[in-house]
Amino acid sequence: MVGKYGDLLYEKFDRDSVEEYMRETDKKHAPNIEFQIKYKSMCEQLYTEHAKNMAAERIKFMELFFNQLDSEVNER
Repeated sequence: MVGKYGDLLYEKFDRDSVEEYMRETDKKHAPNIEFQIKYKSMCEQLYTEHAKNMAAERIKFMELFFNQLDSEVNER
């Protein structure tokens, strides 16, 4: 689905500059950037302890996934 709409599967970016990236309107979205921008801080927005724990587990999984993807993409 990502390629169908012209978006990227992965976009390398400096993780310290998420806010700057958000201001750039000509950049296409990629799942790893969506995670950094939207989902990484999701725990703070949830109300119950159970929901926060579930979100923390999923965020940990996604961090591992994107770190692995980053290392594979940059192996070249």
